[in-house]
Formats: sequence, structure tokens, C-alpha cells
Amino acid sequence: MKKVAPMEIKDDAQEISVFDYEDYHAFLKDWSDAKRKQRSSFSFQELANRAGLKSRSFLRKVSLGQKQLLHGAAVQLCEAMELPERESNFFLALVGFNNADRPKERDLYLRKMRKIKRPAKRRILSAQEFDFFEKWYIVVVWELVTYLPFGGDFQLLGKSINPPISPDAARHALIVLLDLGLIEPFEDKYKQTDKVLHTRDELISKAITSYQKETILLAEKAIDSISASHRHISTLTMGLDERRWQVAMTLIKDFRQQLIDLATEPAVSDSVYQFNIQAFPFTKI
Repeated sequence: MKKVAPMEIKDDAQEISVFDYEDYHAFLKDWSDAKRKQRSSFSFQELANRAGLKSRSFLRKVSLGQKQLLHGAAVQLCEAMELPERESNFFLALVGFNNADRPKERDLYLRKMRKIKRPAKRRILSAQEFDFFEKWYIVVVWELVTYLPFGGDFQLLGKSINPPISPDAARHALIVLLDLGLIEPFEDKYKQTDKVLHTRDELISKAITSYQKETILLAEKAIDSISASHRHISTLTMGLDERRWQVAMTLIKDFRQQLIDLATEPAVSDSVYQFNIQAFPFTKI
């Protein structure tokens, strides 16, 4: 789970990012180790099969720095690892950078790597910090107080939210955020101590499930209470097999990251928006 606008709920299983590496061999090793912790049956052979590579030991040797990846094999590996487009582009540039023998060639790939925008760093919430999801409006207040100088007027703060909340609820939200250290006073407003938040899969709780249900119900109410020019709610029903479903999930992941990047751009906000991305089967699988 993370933050879009900039708060996002998400369920990634591992926190290995290629952007944190200068050596693709080390990235492959750590990525594979993380997968193995997630699922003990995972192996380099399974990954090689998915990538269309015949050698049983090739990827293991690559992870140990004993073998190099050629560009074609690197492309296949990106697909097998289901890396999003931006991560794939960085990984391919990193392969070229590490494999290059000539300084000019290394500089070329280094420039490519530097041109790829890196995702914002995320703070990982612990189980003790799940009060953040206790009520849907706590997340809204977390954003709202960064640009609304309400001057301790909790009635004003509560009325600035749609649908409105009581002054006591607004005060409670602010206290929760201060106690968790997620905001701190800044001039006549507040500032966030971290721009992007994330929770691990194993910490998904009833609090977060309740939060997701609440935001879905709020989206339903928005259809009648908010003009179409200030909301976007659309539906799409289609038939997919497992392969295309996985492709669709990758597209959603890429889109979600683009929203996070948009929200973390250096700009002054004037509204808080909720993004619900929903996809589920209408038929038995």
C-alpha cells in the first residue's frame, strides 16, 4: 500500500527496486532472494523458463557476476520478471552500462539511466501506525492541512472536506497525524514528514480493508453529489485470459506510478482527490 495524491493503497510483495542498484547482477540476486522468501518454490529455473532461456544455471551465474546478460536475454528477462516499463528501461540501460568496455559507451548508457525519472521514495508504515486508516478522512486531512491555513478552526477544517466532517472528527484526525509523526507545523500550515507511504502485504489489516470499503462507498455517493466536470468514474467490462489479465495488472501498476509521480511534483495543491482503481472478475475463474 502507498500513497496517491499522493496516497495509494497497494499490495506489492517485495521492496526490491532496480533504481537502487549500480550492478544488475546484484539486483537480480536480491530480487530472486526476495521472491524465494515470498514463495519457497521459486527458482532460477522457473524464471529462465518464463524468459525462454534454456540453460538451467545461466541466471544463477548471472546473479553471481560469473556471466553477462546480452541485450536480447535482458529484454526477455524483464518480461519474465514483469518489470514495469520504466524499471525495464532502467534495467536494460544498467545492463548496457555494466557490460560496456569503452568509456564512451558507458557514458551513453549512464546518460540513458539519468534521463529515466526515479519513483519517489516511500516510508513503510508499521502495524502500530495503522490508526492512519482508522477513518477515511484522516488521509484527507493529511493532505488538506498542507495547503489550508485553518488557524486552529476545526469547524473550517471539517467543512473543507467533502462530505463534511464534524469539528471533533477534524481535531481527532489532526491529533492522530501529529502523534504518528506524519505531519509537523510549518509556517501557518503543516508539512508532511514523508511524501509517499507504503504498507507491506503481511501487514494488511481490517483497518485498511475498512478504509478501502469506505472510499468505494464515497465514490458511489460522488456520482450524485459531484458534477461530472470534477470527477471521473467510468467502467469497462472485457473478456481476458490469464496472460492478458497479468498484462492489464502491469498497465495499472504503471499508471499508478505515473499518478504518484504527478502528485509528488513540486507544485502547490488546492484540492484533495481520491483515486480508486478497481478490477475484479464477474465470472468464475
